[in-house]
Amino acid sequence: MLFELPGMQSQIRLNVLLVLALALVAGCSFPNHAERKYLASIYGSSPNIHVPRAQFDTAWSRAKRFVSTYSSQPVLVANDSLITTDTSKPSYFSRLFSPYIHQYPVCKITAHQISDGVLIKTHCWDGSHKSEILVDYIKTGLLPYPELIDR
Repeated sequence: MLFELPGMQSQIRLNVLLVLALALVAGCSFPNHAERKYLASIYGSSPNIHVPRAQFDTAWSRAKRFVSTYSSQPVLVANDSLITTDTSKPSYFSRLFSPYIHQYPVCKITAHQISDGVLIKTHCWDGSHKSEILVDYIKTGLLPYPELIDR
């Protein structure tokens, strides 16, 4: 450095210790290697899921279970073609700051009959990886890291 103020090194040490202490306390909120690999494998998955008719009931019950368990809002509608926690799309402001406001997620899942099965469309506006985990859970029935949903 070109110049140093008195006590600057001790302030830097204090800041480093503070950051390390916060990281240690919040360590459980950072995904570990296995969790990061899982998130990378499902990241960017299509929100549309094609399901054969024979497997629709199972996939749909998974969707209902996921939304009722992990949504911060109560389920308003849950029938054979629609699952929703809200009837309106959130405003731009709410979607922009949703990780901090905790008013959302707004989830809407629809089922559409197509010629060779059912198309399940998921629409979740929560700003996290909950949407990808939902899609993976509907497809596979596996929820390997449920603690990731609220991070």
